[in-house]
Amino acid sequence: DDEDEDIEGIKRQIHTVKQDTLQSTRNAVQKLQETEAVATSTMTTLGRQGEQIINVERQLDMTDLHAERAAERTDELKRLNRSIFRPSFKNPFTSKKRAEKELEQKQREHEEYMQKRSELHTAEYQTQQRMATAMGAPGTRGAQGYKSAKDIYGDESGRYTFEDEDPSVEREINENLDVISDSMQRLKMMGTAMNAELTAQNDRLKTIDGKTTTVHSKINLQRNRLDRIK
Repeated sequence: DDEDEDIEGIKRQIHTVKQDTLQSTRNAVQKLQETEAVATSTMTTLGRQGEQIINVERQLDMTDLHAERAAERTDELKRLNRSIFRPSFKNPFTSKKRAEKELEQKQREHEEYMQKRSELHTAEYQTQQRMATAMGAPGTRGAQGYKSAKDIYGDESGRYTFEDEDPSVEREINENLDVISDSMQRLKMMGTAMNAELTAQNDRLKTIDGKTTTVHSKINLQRNRLDRIK
């Protein structure tokens, strides 16, 4: 009769909606998996880039230290060159004071270098931690207060399932929704980590730019001083 036909029509509509929903969640899961793979690859590249930037700064600090040593050698060469043309007797007191001053200078330079080295080590560790934490994050619904479909609706996978329908369709839809939720949270964490890492790298590049200018000036100064000694 008409009532039976209406019921059958509703059943067909529900079945169609379920199948469309199932396919939509499957497509979403697939796209999110692809997006996560791209994000993970990007983060890996970003992490390597961060380590390379830190290594550049580390080498620059070493160059700066060698430039300071070269300055000391230039001063010594200048004194020796002067003594050849203007021999003079050394004052023991003056020589001692000069030696103490040079020792203090070397200690200060060493402390500064070790401080820079420690800062770079910390920066490198922070980069590694940002990448590892974001890429290694499991589903975090429970830890961050997010609830799964089962938490919200209970075990009601068959609530809208008729006797002649497969209840696994609703279960898969709910499972896919949970996978989508987890994936979105991981992508959010990776996005936050990438933003933090890019900010840190940009700040470090600015530092490298300043250090490069300083070291370049020191090297040019020593070259000019050596030319005058010649």
